[in-house]
Amino acid sequence: MCVLAWPCCSHPGLPRNAEGRGYPFEVALPDALETSGVVLADQVRCLDWRKRRAKHIEPAPSTVVGEVVGKVRALLE
Repeated sequence: MCVLAWPCCSHPGLPRNAEGRGYPFEVALPDALETSGVVLADQVRCLDWRKRRAKHIEPAPSTVVGEVVGKVRALLE
C-alpha cells in the first residue's frame, strides 16, 4: 500500500479523513508520515489512478497496512 494524493483521498482505494472520529474501522497514520489523518478501512474501492491523476507521496508503514488488512478481513468474514 502506498500513500497517494488526489483531490478526494490519499490511499489507493482507501479514503483518508484528516481527523479521526474514533470510528472502529479507522486506522491512524503515524505522526512521522508526511500524510496525516486516518485510513477508512471500511470504504475500500477500486479507483482509476490515471483518471484521478494520483501521485505517489510515500509508502505506508507495514504496521498500518497490517491493521487495515485486518479490519477489511473482519468486514468480509
